[in-house]
Amino acid sequence: MLLDEYADWEGAYLSSMLNKTYEWCVEIASNTDTVTSIGGFKTLVDRQFTNLINDMDFYEMGFYEFSAKYSNPYQ
Repeated sequence: MLLDEYADWEGAYLSSMLNKTYEWCVEIASNTDTVTSIGGFKTLVDRQFTNLINDMDFYEMGFYEFSAKYSNPYQ
């Protein structure tokens, strides 16, 4: 979850580690369509907070189970 004026240098370390595997899907959620970091980087958001409320599984399960369940919408 990102909000405006997030610290962009911290995300670089995290995203490089998270994207090393295909075991889960990384998505960005916020309260707006785009967020801007302290350094001025604009980030497009995958999900709105209001939509996450409908996906209660997101809150109840870990990221691996969440990504496995939603990675194939035809299951």
